[in-house]
Amino acid sequence: MEQLGLHNIFRVYRRHLTDSGEVKNRLIGRYLLFNNELHILEDHGGMLSAMLHEGPIDEQTQKGIDSLKHSAHTEVVTEGDVHEGHHLAMIPEQDLGEPEQPAAFEANNDVEIGGDGPGDDLIERAGPSAEPPEPERPKPVFWYLRRGYSTPLVLEMIGERMYLNGKVLDQDKKDQVLSNIRSGVATIRYKE
Repeated sequence: MEQLGLHNIFRVYRRHLTDSGEVKNRLIGRYLLFNNELHILEDHGGMLSAMLHEGPIDEQTQKGIDSLKHSAHTEVVTEGDVHEGHHLAMIPEQDLGEPEQPAAFEANNDVEIGGDGPGDDLIERAGPSAEPPEPERPKPVFWYLRRGYSTPLVLEMIGERMYLNGKVLDQDKKDQVLSNIRSGVATIRYKE
């Protein structure tokens, strides 16, 4: 028996060309395929309802699914692939705000240390050589969000490696993620 999971939920995007020549994707709906049945979960504009019929998959419904998958005007991806970071272009852009900065440490070098106990006369003042400890830096773990994605992904940086939802990114995908962040297509914020 088939198990229900993210691989059973399909997102359908409509591709369109902007005035600047850039290809953009817009979510038009989602459907579920499970136990040889189709269920429409979202339908923005009625396109899915016009092409697909809910219930057991018949020849007409299969033709509609194939048509969506092979059209130059639509892109069909599974929620599982998006969740695993295989379709970075599908992450919606959202402003997640500025990352929180750790509180600044202020050193006070004029603290009196003397007293009446044994050895207290050895240290009179904490001098300028006393250095404040480094503030603890947040771990390099972020929420990564890009236009087209309904939920943020976890982006981690460990040494020279970059992970998206726990999977190591190759150099091309790493460059794409960084480019998306620099260009403002994607946003990141520290994960708490």
